[in-house]
Amino acid sequence: ETIAINYMGNRLVIEALMPMMRKGTPGVAGSGGRILNMGSRSGLFDHLDEGEIKQTLRQPPDMSAIDTIIQQYINEVKQTDDPKWAGIDKLQHWNIVSRTYKVSKAAQGAMTRVLNTMFIASHGIPVAQVCPGMVDTDGLADGMTQNPESVAMFKASGMKVKTVEEGASTMVWLALVRYEEEPFGGYNYAEGVKISYENGQVLQ
Repeated sequence: ETIAINYMGNRLVIEALMPMMRKGTPGVAGSGGRILNMGSRSGLFDHLDEGEIKQTLRQPPDMSAIDTIIQQYINEVKQTDDPKWAGIDKLQHWNIVSRTYKVSKAAQGAMTRVLNTMFIASHGIPVAQVCPGMVDTDGLADGMTQNPESVAMFKASGMKVKTVEEGASTMVWLALVRYEEEPFGGYNYAEGVKISYENGQVLQ
């Protein structure tokens, strides 16, 4: 479900809305509409284990490569994670859930870069990703309630919980800014600045 929502769901919505989007001059970034995906710092490549998944998502040649590696991951999880949690302790199950979220968001970031190249070339439509951070939503509250370990980790990190308005600010800015002033196509953003897909460091 995590991958279906964060990766495939995102992709299917883009495909469904693309025919209705304003088309621009092929090859001229920003001349058409714009697509902004909701990312997460959890999808940074530094958070993934070394291996084929990380290597593929770091430099995906096309959407087919992303689909293939994600299906491989799904097959791997199906072999290790019992739906009824039989034979697997709570920590092992939480590790799988946490890893799957990271993989799904890394796949979304890879998709953002591939689609940016494709859509600028075909319609002048740039694609970027925004990481809003921890936002005060019902989903966050439910997650913290179900996973007490996450509360301790969150408090130790010193991260601030943002209001909905604060979390949406970068997304709104990129939706409205003139592309010539902020050529955002293919980039990852957080707190109003470009950040690395690798480790979240601010890019100049």
